[in-house]
Amino acid sequence: MGMLSIAQVMLIVSVTGRYGTAGFVSAAGAVLFAIVTPRMARLADRHGQARVLRPLGAVFAVTTATFAGCALGGAPDWALIITGALSRATMPTLGPMVRSRWSQLLGGNDAHGSDPHGNDAHGNDAHGNDAHGNDAHGNDALDTAFSLEGIADEVIFIAGPVLVVALVTSVQPVSGLLVTLALSLAGVVGLTRHRSSEPPAHSSARASGTVLRSRGLRVLIAINVCLGALFVAVDLATIAFAQEHRASALAGPLLALYGLGSAIAGVWYGSRHWRASQAARLRAAFAATALGVAPLSFMPDLAALGAGIFVAGLGISATLVSSYSIAERVVAADQRTEGMSWLTTAAATGTAIGAPLAGRLVDAHGAAAGYLFALAAGLAGLAILMCRFSDLSRGRA
Repeated sequence: MGMLSIAQVMLIVSVTGRYGTAGFVSAAGAVLFAIVTPRMARLADRHGQARVLRPLGAVFAVTTATFAGCALGGAPDWALIITGALSRATMPTLGPMVRSRWSQLLGGNDAHGSDPHGNDAHGNDAHGNDAHGNDAHGNDALDTAFSLEGIADEVIFIAGPVLVVALVTSVQPVSGLLVTLALSLAGVVGLTRHRSSEPPAHSSARASGTVLRSRGLRVLIAINVCLGALFVAVDLATIAFAQEHRASALAGPLLALYGLGSAIAGVWYGSRHWRASQAARLRAAFAATALGVAPLSFMPDLAALGAGIFVAGLGISATLVSSYSIAERVVAADQRTEGMSWLTTAAATGTAIGAPLAGRLVDAHGAAAGYLFALAAGLAGLAILMCRFSDLSRGRA
């Protein structure tokens, strides 16, 4: 996941020299990804993860090989855009699948034990709240597991682009894409063979339809769109900042500090026993993530930016952990994977929206403008969260 987009971009640029075409491929892929991913997750909830991931992996292999063939064969731009977008859209998204398995293993909602009113055998409602409004399933083990996933994500999205650049520059332009494909298929095979952790299929899917009827999930989707825009703006602004200070090579290490701050905070967050509710923790963590980028616009040099961006990353893990923890509670257990996949889709959508806007601001006004855009996106998400805070404890409208 951390390699595919940059592998596509670098392959296209290497063989055509056209950044515009690469940008169209990324944008089209992001749109299709946002359309396809929740639907694949819904199918996984209904029919089981293995029955969806294995054929999807085969389709991904075909679309990716076709895209590589078009790029190396000098195909027209329209062919690169179509095949590249299909490759991105059909890549198996394992993050929500894995988090759904953690919820199954460590105690989330139990659809089989619920009565028609959404209450389980212990009198808890479908959102995981007991009669006193406490998180009945909010165990520390699940927080720790989600923190572990968040830390892994940070490592992956730091290491992935570095690996792609090394492969493309040191081996062949297409090698980054081929290694991406091999790793993805290996992940699908490994996960689908681990049947003991796979959530049971719910073939009798709820007639009530989409998880988007959940008020709490809609709030989480909205703030994750803002998060996606914030993250991509920080990426672009940091690259520009390094260039402005004639140290382009330091852009990667600076962004790694952003991820490192998140990973270190994730270790601390996941090892603690929390008394505050998930919603309260999300509010505090999101505020830290949003406000943490504010000082970056005023950093005088690379050393100051390095310290500032490390601090700015400290709230990210807790934000993501609480988002996924709440998502698995505000939807029914038989729609858990779909619900979590919407958060991934929301972040990707925010990236697709934020990248061109932040890019234009950076082009026109420099890195500081990009960081201010990131702050604006974070404040927009924080405003949504504060205004709709009570909805985080609600399921279907």
